[in-house]
Parts: sequence; C-alpha cells; structure tokens
Amino acid sequence: MKKANAIIYAVMVAVMVVFLMVDPRAFASDSVSYPSIVTALATAFNLSVADVAKVFEADRQARETTCETTAQLNLSSALAAGTITQAQYDAITSATTEMKEARASLRTVGQELASQSPSVDLNALLGGPCGGPGGSGPPPQR
Repeated sequence: MKKANAIIYAVMVAVMVVFLMVDPRAFASDSVSYPSIVTALATAFNLSVADVAKVFEADRQARETTCETTAQLNLSSALAAGTITQAQYDAITSATTEMKEARASLRTVGQELASQSPSVDLNALLGGPCGGPGGSGPPPQR
C-alpha cells in the first residue's frame, strides 16, 4: 500500500509540474503592458508589439498542448500498466482539469485588472513569475 501511495503521489506531482512548468502570468497575452522581452524584441527588430505578443501566445499554447498530451499519454500508460488504478487516474485527471481552469481564471482576472487599473501589476502583487525548470525559484521572503 505504501508503494502504491508513493507511486500515485509521484504521478500527481509529475502532472502538476508539467502543468505548472509555464507560469501563465509570464505571457504577453496576460497583460496590457507586455513583458519587457516582448517590447524589447519588437523595438530591436522594428516590429509591432502586438505581432510579437501573438508569437509568444502561439508558442505558449503549443507548449501547453504538448504538456497536456504528454501528461495524458503518461497517465494512460500508467493506468494500462497497472501502476495506478482507474480511481487514481480519474482523481489526477480531475485535479489537472481544476488546475487548468484556475489558471484560465487567473489569466482572466489579470486581464480585467490590467484593463481597469493599468498601473496595478498583477505579477508584482503575486510575487512575479517564480521559476520553473531552470528558473530562479520562488521570490525572496519579505
């Protein structure tokens, strides 16, 4: 039983890491004032900020789709191999759906906040994008 619990927790953590690898607050489409990299690229190459932001958004969507597909394949394989039960599969799938909906909700709130109060930076309020693979890790404690 302990081994099964360890496996399910490992799978759940892996799925959460996959879905959280990309902080939705870090993307161009999430803010009226685009991240500095989008603005810097647009300026450096004499491009429209909106056009560069579209490229960043398309890339984000592609990476999100890849992550979701990989997670689904891994879960299906674990279920087929008997590594996890159907109930565990269903619980993980439900939790990842809830996380995706929460990220979408946060993105919507951020866009509304940006349009209503352009001087308020949601990233700053939430501590900014916090790492990910190879990232800087969590913000310093204050």
